[in-house]
Amino acid sequence: MMIDRGFDSEFGWGHIMAFCGLFSRDGDVRACVQRIRASEDSVDIKRGELYPELLRALFSLQRISGKIYGIGLSQVLPNFGSNGSIDTILTAARILEVSRIGGTGVVGARRSRRSGASLEPSPAGVMFATPTYFRNYNSAGARGFRIYKIPLDQGFEFPANRFTEEMVQSRPTVVMLVSPNNPTGLPIRDEDILTVLDHLPQGTWAVLDRTLANTRPEMPSQRLLDRYQSKDLVILHSFSKYKGLSHLRIGLALFSNERMAGFVRPFLPLGLNLEAMIKAYRILRTRGGLYPDRTVLANIRGNHRILMDFVETNKGYGVTDFSGNYCLMTLPGNLDSRIVAEVLASRGLYVMPGHDSPEPDDRQVRLHTGGNPAYIAAMCEVLGKLSPRQRGCRPGSSRGRLKTR
Repeated sequence: MMIDRGFDSEFGWGHIMAFCGLFSRDGDVRACVQRIRASEDSVDIKRGELYPELLRALFSLQRISGKIYGIGLSQVLPNFGSNGSIDTILTAARILEVSRIGGTGVVGARRSRRSGASLEPSPAGVMFATPTYFRNYNSAGARGFRIYKIPLDQGFEFPANRFTEEMVQSRPTVVMLVSPNNPTGLPIRDEDILTVLDHLPQGTWAVLDRTLANTRPEMPSQRLLDRYQSKDLVILHSFSKYKGLSHLRIGLALFSNERMAGFVRPFLPLGLNLEAMIKAYRILRTRGGLYPDRTVLANIRGNHRILMDFVETNKGYGVTDFSGNYCLMTLPGNLDSRIVAEVLASRGLYVMPGHDSPEPDDRQVRLHTGGNPAYIAAMCEVLGKLSPRQRGCRPGSSRGRLKTR
């Protein structure tokens, strides 16, 4: 049941009670409404009376983030996790792209003001290496972007040379770099990130998504932001995978210059959670920065050992050499991701089946590797005991490119 009383609560509780009575005489419904009413009397669900506190928390979070990352306060845009940042940035980028449509009616062509002659192509579209985070596909597609998909190299390594060449030639509006990548868990090497950013075309935005924790050393975001002040770079950080705060949906978009941040700022959503901002501020203040929790890093390493041992002793299984919160597992024989997901779910264990991914492959499943290793150990025990009957589902399906050990 959803109750929306309007901004000024013009839809009174008496009306709500009468309305509910049209659908049910159940006393539990009336009791539920009474509890909601009691909670509203004690909590400002309209945010009006807490508005000064929200502004103060937002300002404090921006100020301490700017100090830590060596950028101006206005270059820090908190959002609803990295998902919110991706949606906001791509909305702004789409507006920018549309404004570049020339007189030919074709996206990507600029025309001279004097002669009307076509000049060099304007940036158009979103580019990323695939497979990658599903939100990039969905958000870019929903906004009408052309999508350039550059397949990952063997072993799911980032194709730095091919990516850079295509980027320079196509000059997309946005390039998305996800490190560590989701779903493979493999990071982009520092030298490959620098290669892409060094060749970033003028007018192209680069989004470096560092949502996932990384057990391997990586160049600090501060250095990247400082190095590329003259280019349009935004780095995404989130408190979800680093600190286990997914339920609060809070993240940071850090911009290398005020110009880019200023263009994106008007498209920010309203209503960031006060508790989330306070907790994020406290983490930054007490830790001196946003770093993955030690428990999360230990879990990733522990799960890595378990999974590598599992594929060593269970023929046909493979797993990416991950260093982040996720990894891809390839399945043996004709084992189907649907069957695997169903069998595991029946035992209270859950994966993302490959047939539901943006790059469908029913021979793969995505595992969450940032949690307690006991969970992955239990999963491996079930997978190791799958019967031959459960393996004969989809003959002829394509095999994933993951390596077995």
